[in-house]
Amino acid sequence: MRNGIDDANLTVMIIIRINMSSEETMKKAKALEPQTGLNVMISCLLLMITRYNASCDESLRQGIAEHFLLIANYPGLKSSTLKTTCAQLEEQWSR
Repeated sequence: MRNGIDDANLTVMIIIRINMSSEETMKKAKALEPQTGLNVMISCLLLMITRYNASCDESLRQGIAEHFLLIANYPGLKSSTLKTTCAQLEEQWSR
């Protein structure tokens, strides 16, 4: 628990703001400990992909693409494999 907010509640708060700009999402993620922010973005991304799969709601595609890009460019992400994969997936989801 950080600042009275556990990871589950933090994830819900970020999901509620999923339609906010990617820049605003990145600012919130940067304010967290590096690994926690990355975990939150990956959790949000997985939830959006699951929702897209269930509904085929095309409006989710942009958010999914933006989250792949945010993860690919996340400060402190050391995995070049994850960076490359997320960058490629961002391109695919942007089409």
